[in-house]
Amino acid sequence: MSIIPVAKRSFPYLTRRIISLLEQGMLPNITDWYIDPDYGMITHLHYASGERRITYRNNPGINSVTASEVARDKGYTKTLLREGGFRVANGKEFLLPWWQHAIHLSEVDSIDRLSVTIATYCQEALGYPVYCKPIDGSEGRAIHRVTESSQWPAVLHEYESERIKLAVIEEAIPYPDFRIVIFNGRVISAYQRLPFSVTGNGSSTITELIAEKQEQFKRDERPTHLHPDDPRIHEELRLQNITIESVPAAGQAVRLLPISNLSAGGESRDVTDSIHPFWQDIAIRATAHCSLILCGVDLACPDITQQSDEYYILEMNAGPGLDHYAASGEEQKRRVDELYSLILNEPPIK
Repeated sequence: MSIIPVAKRSFPYLTRRIISLLEQGMLPNITDWYIDPDYGMITHLHYASGERRITYRNNPGINSVTASEVARDKGYTKTLLREGGFRVANGKEFLLPWWQHAIHLSEVDSIDRLSVTIATYCQEALGYPVYCKPIDGSEGRAIHRVTESSQWPAVLHEYESERIKLAVIEEAIPYPDFRIVIFNGRVISAYQRLPFSVTGNGSSTITELIAEKQEQFKRDERPTHLHPDDPRIHEELRLQNITIESVPAAGQAVRLLPISNLSAGGESRDVTDSIHPFWQDIAIRATAHCSLILCGVDLACPDITQQSDEYYILEMNAGPGLDHYAASGEEQKRRVDELYSLILNEPPIK
């Protein structure tokens, strides 16, 4: 049914871009289509060659199910990358009590993997600070930077309440964080990810500055997952000896979260034109090693413009969100549209 519905702001970003690309005639190989008119969650694209493609939410259906599932699991992803000779952060996965009981795993068989041993592990094997992540989380949700053992009860209570199965504990990496988007063996874009922060004006509280920034995100059509009551914000401010009601001086930057995910309010600095070929090669090889065609490689290194032996691959994202990146500028939006045109103009491989 070749009817292009009105693109709603509530539609997933990929669906909105498909509608725009169809309207602009940038998907000439697609002869017919169906787009869910209510929620925009699925599209069904028909090609002149007879093949069909289904997209779901922001997933264009380019990677295999198996490779995508492995990439979702941060523990298995690190195992696979280590096997390929890539550097990853030191760390370990731990079972939450509810999941241990659900799978009937005895304490004898898993004592060194139970969450009650996390504090000891951090003290003896990693040292503080460390990062704690859900095994299959995304968009920066429930990621904590833990600086002392007294924080563990609250963090683990949150994980137990949210029914998170396993917690990934990793050493903190003291390097800038970059996202390199790879498609079909080439770099599409690269950008540094900067943590959510606000800049003081000398009169507004941090609460008010957060509200202003949220309004800007809405104007830029950037969906974010953050709230002034987020305990991670209060912990980050405590470490800076200020509170949510403090009034930063004009021009004073205040970091609010210990993570750099764009969906959690982070900002991007484009480095596509300056990334060194060494890092391009690592991202391309890591993507291929994980049997992915499309991937957002999260990499930490001292300087993206210079080759170095010091680096860590933090995560592999089989469905990299591109809406926040596209909202950062016209050139970034052009790159994203070019990527989607490349993916969607070609029928799926049988």
